[in-house]
Amino acid sequence: MKHHASPSFCMAHEDTRPAISVIVPAYNAGRCLPACAASLFEQSFEGFELLLIDDGSTDDTAVVMAELAQKDARVRLLAHEKNRGLSAARNTGLTGAQGEYIAFVDADDVVLPAYLERLYALCVSLDVRMAACNHTIVRGGRRTARFDARAGEKKMTAREAARELLYQRAPDVSCWGKLYSRELFDGLAYPEGRIYEDSWLFPELLLRAERMAYTSEALYDYIQYGDSLSHGSYTPVRMQYVEAVDRLCCLLEKAYPELRDACRVRRAHARMSVRRYLVGCKKELRDMRAELDREISRDALQVITDGETPMRDRIGAAAILAGPWVYDTLWTIYEKLRK
Repeated sequence: MKHHASPSFCMAHEDTRPAISVIVPAYNAGRCLPACAASLFEQSFEGFELLLIDDGSTDDTAVVMAELAQKDARVRLLAHEKNRGLSAARNTGLTGAQGEYIAFVDADDVVLPAYLERLYALCVSLDVRMAACNHTIVRGGRRTARFDARAGEKKMTAREAARELLYQRAPDVSCWGKLYSRELFDGLAYPEGRIYEDSWLFPELLLRAERMAYTSEALYDYIQYGDSLSHGSYTPVRMQYVEAVDRLCCLLEKAYPELRDACRVRRAHARMSVRRYLVGCKKELRDMRAELDREISRDALQVITDGETPMRDRIGAAAILAGPWVYDTLWTIYEKLRK
């Protein structure tokens, strides 16, 4: 049975403007969009608008969106004539949003019924302009909470949150799984033509927010597919992740110089994240692999000796120092064990 939020959680203004604008970009998402929308229609928090952005889809996404708009008056449809990418779609949603708060949901993901209500309650009760929740990674029939689900809720300064994410703890940089005060985006936009746009923009949002709230409740289901960008083979575009993390670290280190060592650890992690796609790579990619190994080696000692560095990264940094074949062998074993 659906649980309804209290009246104070329904509308933020007497003029019936929505309290929250939920932005869902979609490209060729006709197959998965109904489940995503259904999870939003079942929200205990009712005072939201749902902005569906068709980013130049060539399948039946537009038809599915029209059907969803017929089912629920809170749905608003926006569209790009041609595919312009995820950042452009999110920016279109931000331009059209009427809510006091912004939430993002990817079209191939689903959210739990309390998703909006819990995040909204955190923003209001703790007087913050950004709130985040834990999420569940769904892949191959397996469900795994990304972060410790027993941690409860907490309020953090931007510096505290920055330190946590630099060491790969909650919160992460994903735009989804969060609720933002609309004003945080004033004058900002996701970088069009780039991927890893979340890492690119999140530090600016965090610094503007000054403090944020987090709950370890896993209220968002992040659904991974085998052919997604995060699981394929190496392509040059993956280096944009290194660029995005370098920018993130530059902004955070400038704001908080005492986080310099944590930034070194995060930069090394970004390079190892790309390096794993070069295991057993072709001859023409060995120069790229060697350059990444050199860059990782520069910060390897910091990674290995920093007690807050995840163990996987410590082992990875040590393996890089031992030589490419050592890293490649250990990563291959790790992948087999993980599967």
